[in-house]
Amino acid sequence: MGMTLVAPPAWPAPPCTTEQMRRRQLAEIRAQYPDALAWYGEKSKLWMAAPTGATAIICAPTAAVLAQRIHEHYKKLLQASRSASARPVRRRTSSGNQAGAVVRSMPFQPVASRTTVPPSSAGSGRHASRQHGRFRRAMVSFGLVGA
Repeated sequence: MGMTLVAPPAWPAPPCTTEQMRRRQLAEIRAQYPDALAWYGEKSKLWMAAPTGATAIICAPTAAVLAQRIHEHYKKLLQASRSASARPVRRRTSSGNQAGAVVRSMPFQPVASRTTVPPSSAGSGRHASRQHGRFRRAMVSFGLVGA
């Protein structure tokens, strides 16, 4: 009665659970779009994301659709920023007869520079008679510090 050992049958790899699939898909979305905060809503069964520059949360029924919508959002955001930077810069003109131009009733007078103050009064400051601050004066009035 000899017993022979037989190797167990080759089992197939265990199938991925839905939670593992969700985590993998979420990791892929986060790797592809690191600035977009993405998550799966358990109760709503929707994939959601809050990408940079969005005014509302982007929702989708599947992870693939969510990735596509995030891509479209960033594409529109990039086009909007390019068109904003491509606008011509308006330059001020000296003529005040253009529409929307502000006309001053008096000519502009430049303010004198602080460097034009004579050096004799520059070191005295605004309050030359007050040599010590409030704290010191209060301490003198309480008799804690000598005058």
